[in-house]
Order: sequence, then structure tokens, then C-alpha cells
Amino acid sequence: MTYHTETLHPSLSHRFGEVASGLWRGYWQRRSQRATIALLHSLQDNVLHDIGLDRSEIESVVRTRSSGRLQRFEDV
Repeated sequence: MTYHTETLHPSLSHRFGEVASGLWRGYWQRRSQRATIALLHSLQDNVLHDIGLDRSEIESVVRTRSSGRLQRFEDV
């Protein structure tokens, strides 16, 4: 039985390409997060309240993409 060494051991250039691709995606993800955080911080408090977000939650919501977070309700 013969094995192709290419299928068993990916080439070094292929591994380098995967690492570089992951770093590039990470770079753009961090830039996107920073831009989103800056945009949300530029909004007024009443606008943030309208979209259901408190100023103190901005970074954690953006970085964790927490869609299932607990909603904060004000006592009436």
C-alpha cells in the first residue's frame, strides 16, 4: 500500500498559508470590533437605551457577540 506524502503531511507552505490566513482574519476581526465599539460609544445614551444596550455593556457585547445576554429591566 502506498501513501502520498502530500496527503499525510501537508507541505510547509500550505501550513504557512493557513497560519497567515488565520492571522489576517484575526486582524480584520479586531479592526471591525474596534470600529463597532467606537461607533457605539459615539451614540447618545438615549439611543443606546433604544437599542437595549447600556454604555457599560458595549465592549463585552461586541467582543463576545452575546445574543443571549440577560436583559436589564428598570423598576417601574
